[in-house]
Amino acid sequence: MCGIVGIVDAGGVSIQLYYALYALQHRGQESAGISTFDGTSLHKFKGSGLVADVFSPSVLSDLKGNAGVGHVRYPTTGSNLPENIQPLNFQFQDHLISIAHNGNLVNTPTIRAEYEKEGQIFTTTTDTEVIAKILMDEIGRSGIVEDAVHVCMQKIQGSYSVVLMIDGIIYAFRDPLGIKPFCIGR
Repeated sequence: MCGIVGIVDAGGVSIQLYYALYALQHRGQESAGISTFDGTSLHKFKGSGLVADVFSPSVLSDLKGNAGVGHVRYPTTGSNLPENIQPLNFQFQDHLISIAHNGNLVNTPTIRAEYEKEGQIFTTTTDTEVIAKILMDEIGRSGIVEDAVHVCMQKIQGSYSVVLMIDGIIYAFRDPLGIKPFCIGR
């Protein structure tokens, strides 16, 4: 069980993400992370512990940007390691990507093994990185994020919700049965 959030606001998002994660704290108390996009680069900060302990006012002021994603973690897979704290950030082709995930996937060990057999390297032990690899592969093939999301949803099995930020655009999706609680709004 984890908590995820994505926000776009012309006035800046770090404070809003902080309060959203604070409200979601009951869904994960092991770690918290925020990643923002300022139009040219990603800014991130994450750490172990409660939201109020991880983020200071000075840290929040350094998280510049009008779009961002956040995550509080209660681990169901992956070890309690700093690299597993989400959101996970990637640079792929000319895209800057940040992703956070909540859920339990049953086929990620198989997918991970297929990628490793092809020579792919993983830097975390999370399902989230597997989701990101699928998305990046499909974006590389089609160039269309929405198509990549649909393919990803067909490949992964289980209950999940995902918030994905690519170049400041937020995408949100959940498993087809809607098992994980997830509110998507404007």
